Amino acid sequence: MLWRAVRSTDDRMTSGANASLRVCLAFIAACSTIAVAESMSGATVDACSSVDGAAVAKLFGPTSTPANTVVDGVAACRMTVNDTMTLVGIDTRGGTPEFNRRRDGYSPGSTQAIHGYVDGAFFGWGINGSLDFVARRGAETTIFSLTGASTQLGFDSADPKASSPSGDVSGSVVGSGLWVLTTHLFANNAGTAARATTDDFQGLWRTTDITPCAPSGNIGVRVSRFANQHGSLTATKIAGDACLANGSIDFQGSTDGHHGSGLAFGDLGLGSQAQGTTYQFNVASPTLVRLTGAAGTLRYTRDYERLSWPSLNGSSPTTSTLLGIPSPSDALTAKNVALTGLLSTLLFLIVVFPTMLFNSTLEANLDHYRVLLARLRKRLPTRLPKPLQALGARSNIWQTPRGIAVYLLVAGLLFSLMQPGWGPNLATIITFVGFLGALLATSTLGVIATRVYLSFRYKQGGGKPRIEPSTLGIAAVCVAASRIVGFVPGYLYGVFVSWETQHQRDDFDRGRIVAFSSSLTLSAAIVAWLLVPACRDFGGDAGSLKMIPLSIVSGVFVGAVHALTIGLLPLHFLPGKVLRDHSPRTWLVLWASGGFLFVLVLLRPGLVSGETRSIVGTSILATVLSALAVAYWAYHRSRVTTPRSPQPARP
Repeated sequence: MLWRAVRSTDDRMTSGANASLRVCLAFIAACSTIAVAESMSGATVDACSSVDGAAVAKLFGPTSTPANTVVDGVAACRMTVNDTMTLVGIDTRGGTPEFNRRRDGYSPGSTQAIHGYVDGAFFGWGINGSLDFVARRGAETTIFSLTGASTQLGFDSADPKASSPSGDVSGSVVGSGLWVLTTHLFANNAGTAARATTDDFQGLWRTTDITPCAPSGNIGVRVSRFANQHGSLTATKIAGDACLANGSIDFQGSTDGHHGSGLAFGDLGLGSQAQGTTYQFNVASPTLVRLTGAAGTLRYTRDYERLSWPSLNGSSPTTSTLLGIPSPSDALTAKNVALTGLLSTLLFLIVVFPTMLFNSTLEANLDHYRVLLARLRKRLPTRLPKPLQALGARSNIWQTPRGIAVYLLVAGLLFSLMQPGWGPNLATIITFVGFLGALLATSTLGVIATRVYLSFRYKQGGGKPRIEPSTLGIAAVCVAASRIVGFVPGYLYGVFVSWETQHQRDDFDRGRIVAFSSSLTLSAAIVAWLLVPACRDFGGDAGSLKMIPLSIVSGVFVGAVHALTIGLLPLHFLPGKVLRDHSPRTWLVLWASGGFLFVLVLLRPGLVSGETRSIVGTSILATVLSALAVAYWAYHRSRVTTPRSPQPARP
């Protein structure tokens, strides 16, 4: 019906608008086809290609042939270890949402965070009886889960802390082993720019060449942090065996990048001390170094393998903020929906009543402001500088297709400044394209709604698109607010493309048009959100241009939700005031729907994570603006003087 209505409008609709509409429809159809095809095919991704089977066998013992499977709807690799344990590996592109979803699934006290490793990592236990290691680097989230028990390894997944020194899972044989597997996976996927080198030893390393010491007789692993400054190499033990206290020097010496020597201080756990004994340091590979030495009649060899290195930790690739929009299956959980309802109600109460006070005060003083504005105009110079005169004479250039295209391109570039790590990189390009697609989609929906309504009601759909370049100032304020409060992906509002006709619209027409346009915008947000999973699977690697479809649908969702949440605020100069005056019930439904999606998907109150600052920042921003509205009302109220009662005349 909508397509017929659009086709029945004035035939003078520009070819550019028709082309944009065709592209949008074709894109939606393509993503829908991908989603249907994938759901029907049931093909399993080769998840085992990311798991190093040889490393698993070296770490935990003999393994079965890796087999691809599906766990909770995600491709995974499963294998049997030592005939008594099951290892499952999952490597996804879920990024922060997937990482947070996994972490929030564990009960309090059942996780241990790992600091200084990639973009975030933790051990978790108590779910399905497994010990899990979850880590995120950029948009890549990897999970290794080990279930079962092994007498040889002194491990039981039902109680992983029991086989850990002082409850530190990262220092146990199995815990650090899962860590090693994760490092192997990240190293294979990181590219040459992030690989370790033979002359860079800084980071975390582990050795299993330690015979356990009392009282932890089942822990033969040590995790140490290497520091290499100007050829001086020092290793400090941070977790693992009881032979050496945490924080003590494991060994120190000098190295030329491939060989070195020094003194070892760590107890070997054989009843004899190695403190002060000399060692020779040799580099076997970028991920393996070897210490050899002697303590009396004892000859010792200790191999250290890498757990991390600086480029793996602190230089993870920047990814577009639009790629982290959680899918419906991730966001629509009972916990998240309940918290969304509470936070939405709180924000509603914070915003609505101060807004009503602001509107009533503004309307009561409009005549006063008009007088002030007239006085200000009289004081301004009557003749503008020649450059401004030339700009004013050519102001109609902005209403041409070329001017509108420039307006949208500038707006997309402005909004891309909300991308962390903005610059000449792929993440910024993907973000720019996504925001530009969002502006095109929301603008097209507004124009279509206006044309369809006028065509049906007055048979007058003809006209031309119109923009107001000064609205880029509003967009700049939204960008600044996003950066100040740290809100990701940012407040996408302030860019408008309207449809100008000769027909004079009354309040009824304006209310109907806003209602129709907002309904289309809400529909577009829901459709775009449903397409997120299919487009994410289509893109694969977050550092690829194939992620542009995901950035576009995510951008459309973000733009549509902000158009509903911010645009329908019942402020005097926003469409929300027009719609509220026209139909309070329609306004409440549309604005509440947009606000609910904004909180549920963009703020994500059910996820305790780095996005918490978005919740806090947005709440503080709403509170500050509401406080200013109340202060504005109080200021004008204090200026109202009560007339004094006439004093009786003296006799």
